[in-house]
This record gives sequence, C-alpha cells and structure tokens, in this order.
Amino acid sequence: MKLRKLLFLVLITSLMLNVTACNTNKNKIEETKSKNNLKIYYMDYDITTATALNNFREKYKDVNVEDTCFRDEEEYKTRLITDILSGEGPDVVIIRSKWFDSINKFASSGALYDLNEFIKKDKEFKLSDYNEKVLNSFEQDGKRFMIPLAYNLVVFTTSKEALARNNLKIDFSKWNYNDLLDLVRKYQEKNKDKKKYFFSDDFDISSLMKSSGLSFVDYKNRKSLFNTKDFIEILKIYKEIYPSICPEEVAENIPLDKQLKDDVYILKLDTKISPAPYALSGDYSLYKSIGEEMEVCTLPVLNGNNTSKTSYSDQLIGINSQSKNKDTAYNFIKTLMSKESQITFKNINVLAGLPINKSAYKEDAEFCMSEEFGEGSGTIDSDSGPLEIKSVPFTKRLKTQVDNLISTVNECKIEDNEIFNIVKETIPDFINGKKSAEQTAKEIDNKVDLYLNE
Repeated sequence: MKLRKLLFLVLITSLMLNVTACNTNKNKIEETKSKNNLKIYYMDYDITTATALNNFREKYKDVNVEDTCFRDEEEYKTRLITDILSGEGPDVVIIRSKWFDSINKFASSGALYDLNEFIKKDKEFKLSDYNEKVLNSFEQDGKRFMIPLAYNLVVFTTSKEALARNNLKIDFSKWNYNDLLDLVRKYQEKNKDKKKYFFSDDFDISSLMKSSGLSFVDYKNRKSLFNTKDFIEILKIYKEIYPSICPEEVAENIPLDKQLKDDVYILKLDTKISPAPYALSGDYSLYKSIGEEMEVCTLPVLNGNNTSKTSYSDQLIGINSQSKNKDTAYNFIKTLMSKESQITFKNINVLAGLPINKSAYKEDAEFCMSEEFGEGSGTIDSDSGPLEIKSVPFTKRLKTQVDNLISTVNECKIEDNEIFNIVKETIPDFINGKKSAEQTAKEIDNKVDLYLNE
C-alpha cells in the first residue's frame, strides 16, 4: 500500500514537472516568436519609413514585419492613438505634431519606453554618428522616450542683389533685434507708398518665438512661462514688425519670380522647413534663374548671441511601452536613423528637416554640389507664362553658409502647434490696440496653464 502511494506521488510529481517544462518551453517559444515580429503603422507618403522597412527586411530576414500603410491622415491618427491607449498599437511609434495635440504631453503619459535601456547596452550605437546636441535635447532625468529623425531652423532667404538695390547692409551673423527693427523702420519709411514689405506673407509670431531661443512652457511641471518680461518684449517686437509683413492677398496675386524681382519683400521665409541643401535647392535655382545670388539667414536670438540657436523637430520616433517586441523595435529605430534610410536624393526621400545622421547630411550636401544635381528642372507660373527653373549645383560659398548655420544649433525642441495656436488666437486684440502687451501675455499664460493641466 505504501509502495503504491509512493509510486502515485512520483507519477504526479513527474507529470507536474512535465507540465511545468512544457509551459516553460512554450513561454520560451512565445518569447522567441515575439522577438521575431515587428508591427508598424505609417502614412503612404512617408518614404523614410518605407525605405527603412526595405532595409530592415533585408538585414533581419527572420523578422515577420506587419506594416500597415494608411492613405488618410485622420484615419491614421485615430487608429494610432486609439490602439496605443488600448494597450495595443504598433511597436514603433512615428510621432508628428499634426497627429497629436501635444507631443510633449503624449511623451510624458507613460505611452513610450525609455530608449536609454537599449542605448546604454548597445556597443554599436555611437552618439558621434549623429548631431549630438539635437539628439541629447530629448534626454531628461536620464531617460529618453523619443529620438528625432530630423530637425530644422527658422530660415530666411534673400539675394545679394535685393539687399544692394535697397541699400541694406546686414551682417546676419552679428545682428540683434535693435538692428532688425532699425532696418524695418527705415525700409518701411522709404517704401510706405510702394506696397513693399520686409517679410514674406508666411511669417508670423511663431517664427519669432521659435527664433528667440526662449522656452515658453515647462512641460515637466506643467507650467506656462508666457507671463514674463521676455515674452512681453517679443509681443512688442512683433507688433512693430507686423505692418512690414506682406499680406497674403498681395503675395498670392503676384507670381513668385516677380515677387523676388520687384522686391515685394526682402526676407522670404523658407517654406521648405529646413536649411538642408536639398530643402533649399528650389529657392536657390529660382534665384539663379532670375540672375540673382541667394543668401540664407536666421533671425537674431532675443538674449545672448547668434552662435547658439534653437532648432525644432517635427519627426520623432519611440517604442510603444506595451510592445512585446521592444528589442526588434529598437533595431528598426536604428535602421530609421541609418545613413541608408536618411539619404534624400538616393531614396527620393522627404525628411521633415535636416537628417539627424551626419553622414546622410554630408552625402546629400556633396550631391547638391555635383554636376549630376544640375540635371533636374521644373516650372513655375510667371507673368509671361510658365518659367523653367533648372537645378543649379550649389557653390562652395553657399554650402559653407548653410554649414555655419547648422553649427550654431545648440538644442532642439518639439513644435507644439496647440501652444502656437493659443498665441495666434489671442494676439489680434493686442495688434489692434485693444489690449496691452502685459494683458495679452497674462491671458495667454492663463490659457496655456489650463491646456497643460486639462
């Protein structure tokens, strides 16, 4: 009887061990299977991600990639946010300001995983391969939830000839806001009856805010910093500049080449986002086609000198904190940051600014200076019909000018469109003289505080 009991106990123990072993093996299989999957959502125009996916599949052939490509931005935005909040969603989260009310609030919500958990252990990952000042701007308290794929500066173009025609002598590397306001006053006084302006129609207060080098929000403590002496000064500068901004209705009725030839405005805001050579190629070729030499500049910073400028990013990436494939997701992020994925002309790529990868920028810049670059062409509307614009290789002078601008970048921030919208919606009463700068700053401060804490 005792022997039977003993045999029974041995049998039960053996079965339990087998079940435990099976469960352990099953868990290991599931864990391995999980690491061999990658789920990602992206827009159909996102060539950077499409290129990276091709490169990733080539390198990691054992990974099953489940990529969902969207054609409609609203559908993409809704699906992305809904799935992430429900604990599902893609392993790698592609972040653009137009898809989130506030990227900063999203990043601090716990939805993203700390990338430093991988970076600190990765012997292959070298910060020196990237623009470190931009990259490290997104590290806070030793944690890094997002990495920018690209960054940009608020850049303006003009021409040597336009400056000479209007007897304007500007050292863009040394000017301050007193210099700028002095130039604007003199130019407007001289041309007040000629419908000529200092800034192009797409210049607004957000351009001034981003160029200032100031922080207007403390996201960590959810506090607004608008009710300050510095922002009040920015408001006053903008009000004085405002009459010198070309009205939209004026610019839209004048062909682009005529706007430049007739000096409808002096400083043209770069609508192509960044000072990368490939981003400025259209403007550069346009100036060349009308026989003028392009100059590139930035606005002064409010306090300090112009050798320390703030850049902004509107194309970032992170890992979903709920992802079961974090190792694989990290490998895909490294692929997105690689030279092969970030090169523009080779991939016919469209990054939202300068590539974070230094080698990708260098290769693109060299291509812009090559004869091969000069083979492209396009047309724009002009008074005499379509005007052909031929691509012109960049000169060494212009490449140096652009490189010098990039070397001034000291930090990078996120474009928070909701904050800019609050400011833009509040300032008309100030511009029209119904409220003071102090009242306006306080009103904006209150609205932003409510927004940060809602």
